[in-house]
Amino acid sequence: MLEVTGLPAPLGAAPPVPAAAPRRKVLVFRAAGEWFAVALARVREVCPRAPVTRVPRAPAQVLGVMNLRGRVVTLVDLARCLDLPADGGAGAHVVLLDLGDPDLAVGLVADRIDQVVDLYPDAAAGALPPAAADGGGTPGAWGKHDPQVVEIGGRAVPLLDPVQVLAQALPGVEREQTGDSP
Repeated sequence: MLEVTGLPAPLGAAPPVPAAAPRRKVLVFRAAGEWFAVALARVREVCPRAPVTRVPRAPAQVLGVMNLRGRVVTLVDLARCLDLPADGGAGAHVVLLDLGDPDLAVGLVADRIDQVVDLYPDAAAGALPPAAADGGGTPGAWGKHDPQVVEIGGRAVPLLDPVQVLAQALPGVEREQTGDSP
């Protein structure tokens, strides 16, 4: 990559960040009327949503399954996982997650895919208080560990840990990842 130095920065441009500064790439997306971010290392791919087949007796958070190039993908409604007002998982995109098991195919339904951004250590805006997480004063679906909130494009965005969110919403996910028996 060509790097040009010595030129003045455009007005209003952020100061350059030293190349040695640690950073993390995140995918920013909109689901259930809210903006979220997830570490790019936890994303296998983003794809269009295919027709969904309902699964009898599945938890309410599971919208159903879809076929992605011959592979069955379980679709999860993030709104229901986080106790947000349900929108029925009507999003047109799927964020296919990498949960550490190549045989586990789980996707979050997203209304809009915004961008991939680099997060630097100073991007953290603090932890989202429990009252803001669920609209009340009691701990919500965030559980006992509030998500880190980062500032992206002038807005505070919760940085989701998909394993934690799915483990709280769908009992058994964490056991599958750790190998613990029930």
